Amino acid sequence: MMNAIPEPAVVRDDPAYREMSFRFREFGPGGLTASTLATHVELYRGYLAQANELIDAVADPALRRAAATVTRPRESASRRLSFELNGVKLHEWYFEQLVGQGGAAAPAPSSVAAEAMDVAFGGFDGWRADVAALAATRGIGWVVSGWDAPAGQLVNLWVDLHQLLLPAGHDVVFVLDLWEHAYWNDFGPKGRAAYAEFVLASTDWQVVEARFARGGEGGTRR
Repeated sequence: MMNAIPEPAVVRDDPAYREMSFRFREFGPGGLTASTLATHVELYRGYLAQANELIDAVADPALRRAAATVTRPRESASRRLSFELNGVKLHEWYFEQLVGQGGAAAPAPSSVAAEAMDVAFGGFDGWRADVAALAATRGIGWVVSGWDAPAGQLVNLWVDLHQLLLPAGHDVVFVLDLWEHAYWNDFGPKGRAAYAEFVLASTDWQVVEARFARGGEGGTRR
């Protein structure tokens, strides 16, 4: 009986996900510094590298053949991929909010974003206060706003780990990174509230408005 020829592993010529480039604004005293942002981008690159390696790994036929073994490598790789890939996307959305024009204090009154905030929170101020309240959650994580366009519902959620993101059918429209590396150097160990207010004041609301407008088209769907 002839031995079966092993299937070759899939090797990509190009990575599945490419690094995005971010040109951050200069925030000045009291804001995020260039060094903190540069360190944060390096961490993002780590998620990107891990995600690309795992995408190649789960495509390897050898991993599928070993799926039922006690260590379950195929299952383990998929669980890790969810964490790493969401880490990529969450950071990209967070960075996008800080690289635009800025200057506007809130979404445009005629935007879908403003209407959604009115319905769910009584307006932008209510939405912002809810984000600030969630930012005081103990532990590391993210505040994420999710938009269910068909239902017309906007929710703010606390996300402990990247793979524990949004309810199905929601689009990510705003993110606030509250892992300590995001703010510790510039705002200190007790500066989380001030950091959250800084991000809210510095967000490019046109970026957020565009995410609402893409709702239902899968632009930032998780």
